[in-house]
Amino acid sequence: MAQALTQTLFQSCADDPQAGPMQWGDLGERERTLMACLAGSEADLPPEHGPTARRLTRRLLAQLATDQQLVLTWLHLEQRSIEDISRLTGWSIWRVKWTAGRGRRRLRNLLARLRPG
Repeated sequence: MAQALTQTLFQSCADDPQAGPMQWGDLGERERTLMACLAGSEADLPPEHGPTARRLTRRLLAQLATDQQLVLTWLHLEQRSIEDISRLTGWSIWRVKWTAGRGRRRLRNLLARLRPG
């Protein structure tokens, strides 16, 4: 059942057409303020940035491959373990880790391109 649900989620993400990569100019004023806050500090974000951070996270995740979106969402946003994700997807633990690593690398690249300059 879990694998069938996973395949349905993959398909629904794949059916969602994605625009090109986000650029600094694509960000709203609040998102730009959030990026400036992130660039200047390792501290936790103030509570007023929460909704903007969630919206920006969703936009960045949408730029990833479907399998990377799903793995990173489960792993970091839903706090599921690698073993849980492996069971849900039917993948090996190695594949889950590899997919998460590739997704994180892609997110770092996307964030680097969003920096003003």
